[in-house]
Amino acid sequence: MKALWAPLEVTSLPSSVAFYTALGLRTLETFDGGVVFEAGAGGRIEVVAPRTSSPPPPVALELSTWAAVDAVYERVGGDTPPAVFPRGHYGFVARDPDGNPLLIWSEK
Repeated sequence: MKALWAPLEVTSLPSSVAFYTALGLRTLETFDGGVVFEAGAGGRIEVVAPRTSSPPPPVALELSTWAAVDAVYERVGGDTPPAVFPRGHYGFVARDPDGNPLLIWSEK
């Protein structure tokens, strides 16, 4: 694993950015509709303005390569096959034995 992410849909992106910045989190990336903050070594908090009627999974695991994403999909399956998301990353949603959603993904 490369990093553990907490993706959050927020009602006000400017308010959320101000909050996480006030906590002292460093901005790693900004993109249309969102910001990624560093939350310690290997931890990320991603805040995004809502775009869909379904929120992202509450936890995401970043892998090093798209091939690694495909390999995990072959082992555990998922809701749908891996695909490219609007921000350009690649992944799929898996569910643990209790049905908890987990985004398995890699950057562009």
